[in-house]
Amino acid sequence: MGLRALSAVVVRVRTFGPARRHPRDDGMVTLEAAFAVLSLTAVVVLLSSLFVVLAAQLRVNDAARVAARAEAVGGQDSVGLALASAPQAQVDIERADGTVIVAVRQEVTFPFVGLSPLEVHSTARVIDETSDLLGSP
Repeated sequence: MGLRALSAVVVRVRTFGPARRHPRDDGMVTLEAAFAVLSLTAVVVLLSSLFVVLAAQLRVNDAARVAARAEAVGGQDSVGLALASAPQAQVDIERADGTVIVAVRQEVTFPFVGLSPLEVHSTARVIDETSDLLGSP
């Protein structure tokens, strides 16, 4: 095998190697990276929004529980205690049939543009310990 035949084999092997870049493929990696960054950003925004709503719901649950307990034993500022747990919340207290029912609502606004606010709410119901229905010992 001469030098000429050997060079023909080497040239032939190189043409079957890795795919050659076409001029039309320029910028495809940039476009794919942009889509990946956009998708990751959307996931981060949705997850952080979920955590904002979850934290607000936990605050509202705690506010309703604390206010209902304080109202049931009497003598404490139950609305003030609820607002300490969930600032800027709306607190409704109702007494009926020997129970205290406290409903707390709060509007949750998101730090991201384009997401509309949500309202989270919680209701707590406890036995009214100051009620005449319990009787005296």
